[in-house]
Amino acid sequence: AEFGDRIEIRGSIRLDENAEGVEQISTSIVSCKVFGLGSVIEHFVAKSSHEGNAQKAAFTRRYITELDLR
Repeated sequence: AEFGDRIEIRGSIRLDENAEGVEQISTSIVSCKVFGLGSVIEHFVAKSSHEGNAQKAAFTRRYITELDLR
């Protein structure tokens, strides 16, 4: 099997409206079947995804504040 066949990354994003605005809920599934490296790669992808989501959220909050969209 090729390397690409051994890694699976799936996810979804849901937006929930509440009294304070909108909450984004992200769910990710990471699976890597590479002997000796699978869990390391899974951890790296999960951590990178979490950090990327935090950066996107911070940017969006600044953008809404700067344009006074609320």
